[in-house]
Amino acid sequence: MDVVRQFFISKTLIRLLFLCCSDALFTDIGLHLAFIEELNPLIRRIYEWHVGGYYC
Repeated sequence: MDVVRQFFISKTLIRLLFLCCSDALFTDIGLHLAFIEELNPLIRRIYEWHVGGYYC
């Protein structure tokens, strides 16, 4: 539990977590609206199959 507590105390790690989540959100929006496309054929197939699988 100390590791988890230390993670949430560190402001830098919280900011990094926020940036990672916002990057994933905006990437997903860009893919849905066709502003961007996934160039890797395997990953594109996974995204078309299941969006949740894409983020795992």
